[in-house]
Amino acid sequence: MRDYGKISPKFWTGNTGREIRKAGQEAQLVALYLMTCPGANMLGVYYLPAPHVAHATGSTPEGALKVLRSLAAIGFCTYDEGSEWVWVHEMAAYQVGEQLKPTDNRAKGAEKEWLGFPKLPFLSAFYERYKDALFLPERHDIAPPSEAPSKPLRSQEQEQEQEQEQEQENNSKVEPVGSTALDSPVDSKPGTSKNGSTPNRYADDIHRVFGHWQRVMRHPQAKLDGKRISRIRDRLKDGYTADQLIAAVDGCTRSPHHMGENDRSTRYDDIELICRDAKHVDQFLRLADAPDLTGMSAAARRTATAAQKWLSSEESGNAH
Repeated sequence: MRDYGKISPKFWTGNTGREIRKAGQEAQLVALYLMTCPGANMLGVYYLPAPHVAHATGSTPEGALKVLRSLAAIGFCTYDEGSEWVWVHEMAAYQVGEQLKPTDNRAKGAEKEWLGFPKLPFLSAFYERYKDALFLPERHDIAPPSEAPSKPLRSQEQEQEQEQEQEQENNSKVEPVGSTALDSPVDSKPGTSKNGSTPNRYADDIHRVFGHWQRVMRHPQAKLDGKRISRIRDRLKDGYTADQLIAAVDGCTRSPHHMGENDRSTRYDDIELICRDAKHVDQFLRLADAPDLTGMSAAARRTATAAQKWLSSEESGNAH
């Protein structure tokens, strides 16, 4: 059970909040309950039978279900009556944050919650909404993003910027990784060659590593071209696992220099660089276990680096 839940003032002043107010006090009460009930979690996706709502709000199960339907029509939530699971659309944005860093422990918590959800009709829409903000991995047991509901969900903040939201939605409609990118160097269908006869042992891992890099580095428009395929495949052939290459990508995010804190203010984060050779992979793998120095002042960075070196020397001495 959570100790507390966050509620934004926009609940009362935003477009969605005003629509809820028009629906009546019972709708406002149930909406508040959805955000604060004991069974809720930080992602706003949880099991909620209508009788539970009725008991907590003093309504009847039929009345609670009617209000849930009205809140869904407004765009505040999605309620699947078959499974009795609810998704409060903007709850994760308020409880967790609009954008996390890949090294944030909350991202790990969000991933754990996400992977634990049963197969639900609205999971594709949830994934599209939060995959980049919370660094959620793909799930193969739900419909791919291309089959997700195309109608955008209204929210307390997004409704005030509908034009900007529509523009961002259009920009995000990029070709899914793996649809044509591997047609030449590696077949786009995992496990087969282009002619369909020769198994390709690296295709799945290449997709996985590249997809993680796209999410972590926030390059959704990046293409999996021949050079990037070749770099990732070569390192897999060297004996590195996909998990190690993914860790190397995460390590790159911990390097201030590679994240743009340099004299040119330029990011050096391409997957080609990370997987250029074994030396680069090893370098970034070491950074994956180092403190995250991005965003620190020069003095704080020197202190953290010195502390890390001291700890390393202590561990090395104890080993002998």
